[in-house]
Amino acid sequence: KAHNGRPIVICTRGPDSQAFATYAERVIALPKVSTDLAFALAAVAGHMFSFYAAQAVDAGAQNLKKIMLRLGEMIKTNAAHDVSTTLDAFADFLNSAANGEYDSGLGARHIAKISLTANAMSSAYNSDDIATCVTLAKAVLTPLQTAIDETSRPIDTIRHQAKTVTVGTSRPDDALSPVVRDAIANIGILESGISTDDRKTLSLISRLVDQVIWGAELKIHRDDNQKRLQLIGSPPPSNALERYTQETNPVGIIGAVIDENRVKIGRLGNVEAIVVPVRDENSPEASTLIFLSVKMLTHASREQKLTVLKSLGIFKKKLREWEAYHNAEVEKELIEEIADKDPTILFFDPDALNPANSVS
Repeated sequence: KAHNGRPIVICTRGPDSQAFATYAERVIALPKVSTDLAFALAAVAGHMFSFYAAQAVDAGAQNLKKIMLRLGEMIKTNAAHDVSTTLDAFADFLNSAANGEYDSGLGARHIAKISLTANAMSSAYNSDDIATCVTLAKAVLTPLQTAIDETSRPIDTIRHQAKTVTVGTSRPDDALSPVVRDAIANIGILESGISTDDRKTLSLISRLVDQVIWGAELKIHRDDNQKRLQLIGSPPPSNALERYTQETNPVGIIGAVIDENRVKIGRLGNVEAIVVPVRDENSPEASTLIFLSVKMLTHASREQKLTVLKSLGIFKKKLREWEAYHNAEVEKELIEEIADKDPTILFFDPDALNPANSVS
């Protein structure tokens, strides 16, 4: 308490719990058991406390994600109704903040930024200026994603310190790099729609991305077991997605993502791209695709490149091709070839790992 802390003490019921009662914010009193078992009981109590603390903190992140969802819908539709529901979501968040629900998980500057955006959007809405509302929505996506990350960080701390199960948060092994995370947020898509496996793969790929040049969203339309796609929003500064300005059949890397329902990396025309399926909350099927035109880092470690290839399912396929071509065990040679390639050539040149170009 000397440092304005609010100690919560776990101890044995009786004299110990009574001794701490005056000084602790809360005392979690445990039944008295043998010394050999006391540590196990305390560990269970600590894990349960962490579990419920994680749920409480994560509730704030979920409220922020609802705003993100509303903003995405508003950007897509430009409809006054979606502006109204977004403002309602902002109001719910600000009321919760005023009641102290974000005191331990979110800084004042984050709440202030969101509040300023809500006020500006409300003024524009009252003036029937929907275009300004959409502009404000696009501008607040990145600060809002930062606020979501800040709200979720205490749960990651709990997970590391208490080694317990966390609820509804991103693990470090599936955290996206800022450049990819911000690009997805600017499109107006929630990361929660990306499956666990795809998110882990995308996380690995994202660490090799130097720049996202542009991003786009493709809507999947289903009719008689056929899947057709259409570009959502303004056309990107490239003709790579020109065919998708009208509803049409998917081709190339986009078709491969539709076929396998998993993240892919490759070329579409002259564009080097990452394509990610995004699912609806209540369906395993993708409802939209994220298309990111990217520039890769010039250099990456052998381990980074190898891990991405394995996660994409490419490494084992290439290994079998090399074994068939050389009629020998050549895993070491293939890994050396991967180490020599820069990421752009490795992931976007179809002949990069052609066994015919290798030395036996």
